[in-house]
Amino acid sequence: MELADSSIEPHLSLEPPPEAPEAPPAHFRALSRQSVSLPGALRASDSHLTWHRDVRIVDLGLGGACVEASDSTATGTSVELVIDTPHLWDPLTLSGVVVWSRRLPDPEGGGSMIGVRFEHSAGSVVRTLTDLLEAEAFG
Repeated sequence: MELADSSIEPHLSLEPPPEAPEAPPAHFRALSRQSVSLPGALRASDSHLTWHRDVRIVDLGLGGACVEASDSTATGTSVELVIDTPHLWDPLTLSGVVVWSRRLPDPEGGGSMIGVRFEHSAGSVVRTLTDLLEAEAFG
């Protein structure tokens, strides 16, 4: 039985081999989300685009939300998410942008899941959203 040549040293490197494709970056969410089931409305806020859809808010956080809607919308669309809950005096309107949209298969009822990233314009909106999240967590 022949032994391997001991003069050959293994190649040790922390760098990936040059032919290895670079892995895509992992999804990172800076702010946590809370699972909810709230009625809401999503409306386009672009000057050249007008529509309004009733939605079900599936998860919600300070940075954004995932909503279930009857139809999808284009990524990059400026939107407003309007949340009307019993413990808020006035509806909470959150400005944002659609960052992803995915059609649901027909067995799941059709429709779409839409991801919205919030673009907060005032601290009072963030405070009201925080109050809403606390009420939903302990509700």
